[in-house]
Formats: sequence, C-alpha cells, structure tokens
Amino acid sequence: MIDSNPADDRASVAKQAADFGLDVPVLEDRAQLVATALGIGQTCEVICVNPTNWMTFYHGAIDKDLADPKTKAGSTKNFLDNALSKFVAGKSVSPNRTLAKGTPIHLALATASNAKPISYTTEIARFFKRAAFLVTVREISALRDVEL
Repeated sequence: MIDSNPADDRASVAKQAADFGLDVPVLEDRAQLVATALGIGQTCEVICVNPTNWMTFYHGAIDKDLADPKTKAGSTKNFLDNALSKFVAGKSVSPNRTLAKGTPIHLALATASNAKPISYTTEIARFFKRAAFLVTVREISALRDVEL
C-alpha cells in the first residue's frame, strides 16, 4: 500500500490500516513520486505490477463496491483478488482495467507548477563540460609527473 499524503504521519497511517484490518507494508510516499510515476489519481485505486518486468497487469478498483458505476466487468466482484489469482496462475488478467470511485488525490508536490524541468543545455551539458575539464586537468597533472 502507498500513502502519498504529505500531511499523514506514520502513526495515523498504521492506525488507519489496522482499522481496516490490513496487515500489509505501507510505503510512505511523501514526495509523491511513486504515485505520480504509477499514474495514481485517487484513493481506493489499486495498481498491480509484475515484479519481473515492471509492467502493470491490473489498474483500477479493489472490488465492485469501490468501482465507478461505469465499470463493466461481468460477474467479477472482487477485481483485485481476481487479478492476483489469475496472475499467480499465469493466466491473462481480465478485466485488467476498471474505474475506481475514490476521492481524487492532489499530487501537489510532484507536479508543482514552480518545479522546473531539467534543461540539457543549462544543467546537463554544463555538468559534462565541467567533468571533461576536470579529466583534462588531471591528465595534464599526470603528464607533468612523467619523466621523458
């Protein structure tokens, strides 16, 4: 489980998990980087990732009770249980995408408007230029110590 709310503290997250009867590890994602990378947009949303190739094999609601009414998934009631059971059995997961009806998550930290993208010209190229300069200085210093 991932908690991406920067205002939450470890004790309140542990209490809430216990209140729901969950005995699973909780990743504290205070910088909201994991939630952003996985495309998590709301609470009650599950993402199952294959640990061998990091591909998502299920993304959506935990079950029909937490699914958006627009979700059409046939007779499947527990989407997460279905996805995990099929994945472990080596079968194709269907449905592999449903809509959750949770509360939107505001990923303010990872998507802050004041966050500037890294510029190749001003940051990366400058780094390589400096690194190349340091290598050249070291080579010249090494040559001075060599007797011809």
